[in-house]
Amino acid sequence: IEGEVEGARIISRNGYVHVKKGIFGKGKAVIQGAKGVRVHMAQGAEIISQGDVSFDLNLLDSKVKANSLLSSGNNTLINNCNVLVYEKVVTRKLGTPSGGTISIEFLNRQEEESIGKFEELNALYTKLKAVSEQLEKRLRTMKAILKKATEVTQRSKEELKTVLIQYEGNKKKMALIKKKRNSLTQLSLDKSHLPACIEIDEFLPKLSVEMYGEERDFIEGLQDVKIHWDMDHIQISPKEKPES
Repeated sequence: IEGEVEGARIISRNGYVHVKKGIFGKGKAVIQGAKGVRVHMAQGAEIISQGDVSFDLNLLDSKVKANSLLSSGNNTLINNCNVLVYEKVVTRKLGTPSGGTISIEFLNRQEEESIGKFEELNALYTKLKAVSEQLEKRLRTMKAILKKATEVTQRSKEELKTVLIQYEGNKKKMALIKKKRNSLTQLSLDKSHLPACIEIDEFLPKLSVEMYGEERDFIEGLQDVKIHWDMDHIQISPKEKPES
């Protein structure tokens, strides 16, 4: 898009969106690009992507959900924004002396994927449990009949054996699903390797950060820092300077 965007809804379901001039959305603009979004600047917009969102100048009064939010300019600013990302936020400045609040929340993609898989396994387990209960009931009936019979035919023995094999096979499948569910639970609890990171040259107070359930409000400004996830907690470190 060569020009400016106002209260428009722009969606690319399979590709990128590049707005070369500003977005002046007044709270109505929605920009969605499946693989990524790049804007010169945005105010009063909602920007969504499964990939990265990048901006050249300012991001103001907006909502962003993306893999990462990255500045592509040398004097970028984020202010009065709500940001949801999976990996990284990079900008020169967060906040202005005149006020505004910034909320940055890091989402756990692994946990989201685990929840979906967990629900699938639960649905399969429920079906197998119902089949298992039917087979168990049938086994009890067959055993009771055979116990009372004066003579047990070979066919009856084979039928009992077949149902018993089905029952035991079903039980093994249920045990395997339980094992997979436990593995998914442990995987979602392990947050040690998650990539959350904010790199900034300067930020002013009123910054709220949530990383994987842990929240931290910053009431004092800092310069040249990296706010990141390490040892299962939010950490602050000096920003690594590029080699000269």
